[in-house]
Amino acid sequence: MKEEAQLALRDRLASLRAQKGLTLDQLALEAGVSRRTVAGIAAGHVVGSLETWLRIGQALEVSYDELLGGILTD
Repeated sequence: MKEEAQLALRDRLASLRAQKGLTLDQLALEAGVSRRTVAGIAAGHVVGSLETWLRIGQALEVSYDELLGGILTD
């Protein structure tokens, strides 16, 4: 994955998480993924699996397209 895409994912997650008013711990709990994974994505160090992103999208109550649209192309 290109670094620009990874940073865009990080920024999108930060924005959506802030809109919901969730901490990293709260998002991890609601998504059913480890805090380490969410923190890694939030820091731009981890990409995360498709399943992780689907769970995060459900926890944030956003569509897959709203979460990842326009970032993951090619």
